[in-house]
This record gives sequence, C-alpha cells and structure tokens, in this order.
Amino acid sequence: MKNLFFLIIGGLLVSLSPALACDGEAQFIAKVGSRNFSLSQGCKVTLTEVRHFSSNPFCPLSLEEINTSGLLVGTLNGHECAYDIGDEVSGVAVKQGARFILE
Repeated sequence: MKNLFFLIIGGLLVSLSPALACDGEAQFIAKVGSRNFSLSQGCKVTLTEVRHFSSNPFCPLSLEEINTSGLLVGTLNGHECAYDIGDEVSGVAVKQGARFILE
C-alpha cells in the first residue's frame, strides 16, 4: 500500500512538472528565411529549409508558432542582426511568454 501511494504521488509530480517548467521548446537546424531588426525588440528571424526539427514532447513548440512571431537571435554591435538571409542557424527555440528566443 505504501509503495502504491509513492507511485501515484511520483506519477502526479512527473506529469505536472513539465507543464510548470516551460512554455515550449524545440531543437532545430534551418536557414534564415527573413530577418527584421528593431531597436526595441532586437533581431527576429523566420526559419526555412528546415533540416531538423524536434519538439520537446513535454513542452511542445511548432515551427508555425516560431515563424508567426519570429525567433529572437543575437545581434552584432547591438544594432544589426547576427544572421543574414540564407545563413544556417541551429539551437533550441524556447518560448518565454509571448516571445521566442534562440538558446
């Protein structure tokens, strides 16, 4: 009976913890399809020619979600995008609130 209790509690904790831990994540390799820079938001890109896209099974994120809002990527000198159209970009896209960032 004691073991059954721990299994039930453990299962509940495992099933609830991913929902509390993240909004969405996906690992990818793709090319930059478009880019847009603004001083207020930084550099946002969309992804095209995707070679690999693997969404986190516990915190799923789709390519459509990323491309709708744009993926925030690094900047050079604080005022230009680090990526050009056609450059390959890879990493983990993470949803933070209403924005998507490259980690």
